[in-house]
Amino acid sequence: MCDAGDSLGDETQLRGDMMKRALQETNTYTKEAGYFCFFVLLLLGIGLMSLYSASYDKALRMGYEPQYFFHRQLLFTALGIAGAAVVALFPEHVIKHLIPVLLFLSLILMALTSMTSLGETRMGATRWLRLGPLSFQPSELVKVAVMLYLANYLGKRDRDLKDFWVVSVPIAVVFLAAGLIIIQRDYSTTMVFLFLSFSMLLIAQVKITYLLYYLAIAGIPGSSSCSRKSIVSNGSSDSSSRISTHPGSTIR
Repeated sequence: MCDAGDSLGDETQLRGDMMKRALQETNTYTKEAGYFCFFVLLLLGIGLMSLYSASYDKALRMGYEPQYFFHRQLLFTALGIAGAAVVALFPEHVIKHLIPVLLFLSLILMALTSMTSLGETRMGATRWLRLGPLSFQPSELVKVAVMLYLANYLGKRDRDLKDFWVVSVPIAVVFLAAGLIIIQRDYSTTMVFLFLSFSMLLIAQVKITYLLYYLAIAGIPGSSSCSRKSIVSNGSSDSSSRISTHPGSTIR
């Protein structure tokens, strides 16, 4: 009887300790989520104020109301916050199951933008996808999809992130998405995307030598392409200079 009572007391104490740890972890997550939301709202506020200051005169010159661009961005901000609130209501396991689908869909849309007539070129970059009356930038979707994929992949405790072949999978996904963005000639988005991706990989304690190795591999075709372009441009400039300096030459 005494042994049974002791074991029951130990079990009750163990359950109590587990509940305390669970409550502490919940409070920690809630605190971190609060900090995250605060900084996101702070950045949104700074961005809106900057946009209001920068677009006031431009809106007047274009014949719009002075707050046209500010109100437009404010609407998009409200829609984004509402969408984030809706996504936060989804169970975590549902979001994890949707990540591969979202990643595959975003890469397909990126390929359609870069390699088909559905892509629109604006200001030298083919980053807009036209689907009927709607147009959007798939690169914004691929950023979210890859960040979710990295968080899900790197967050699994059974993965040995010190193993080169284990980390090769997410690094390859990052460079595939970055390559599709580069094809669109959207270099600013490429820089932001690589910065975010590499930051997540380094925070997950992926060896920096692995990242440098893949950067070196990715740089080989890029440097050879630049060399070919340089040779072609130099050859064309030389030929044009010979034509212009040759005495008695005429262009018909």
